[in-house]
Amino acid sequence: MSTQQPLWVAVEGPGGAGKTYLSRLLARQYGARCVLVDEICNYGPDTLEGQVISALTATGDLFLRTGHPAAETLALLALKARAWSAIRLEPATLLVLEDRGPATVAACQATVLHPSGTPADLLRTARMILSAAAWSRPLPDLSLLITDDPAVCEQRLTARTGHPVTADMRAFTRQALAVYEMLAQDDPARWTVISRARLSTDQVLAAMTAACDAAAREPERSCA
Repeated sequence: MSTQQPLWVAVEGPGGAGKTYLSRLLARQYGARCVLVDEICNYGPDTLEGQVISALTATGDLFLRTGHPAAETLALLALKARAWSAIRLEPATLLVLEDRGPATVAACQATVLHPSGTPADLLRTARMILSAAAWSRPLPDLSLLITDDPAVCEQRLTARTGHPVTADMRAFTRQALAVYEMLAQDDPARWTVISRARLSTDQVLAAMTAACDAAAREPERSCA
């Protein structure tokens, strides 16, 4: 990979797809050349991120729904901007890997704002949220949408949270995934969709690596 600026890659997808696990494997593979940006839900309680997420999950809702979707959206976009501004790059950095980028806010909050919305409503709202995100930080150069069999995702999510997936959670997750897929179809040059179904972890990791390397070789990113 040879670029003027580090390639910024967001790893997106539904809960239980294995984004965090795969992101950490990919970051380990690139080593010192990669900076990993943790998912904001993984920050500790002594951080601003952790305090905001604690407030948004105070009702016990996994999807940060407090009944004030506009405020939730603005708070999450602010945390995404803060994540970008906090990055300190070393000269050798070639890749910045973000575990859930602005598209997560767009897909999930579009679903919150339009729980019974048409695909057109959902996509329009998601686009608006991404446009708002771009006011305060650059959008990723590449987004990797990781998917898997829904039942497998639910099993992983249950194992992680200790709670079974409810019908409401299932409906929310599937609608948010549909929004992710529409965003990917809407801007295919900036998205790569990778399904884990019937693939080994090594094969998925190889596909992620290939997508990152291909994006970094794009002519407009190449050094003179």
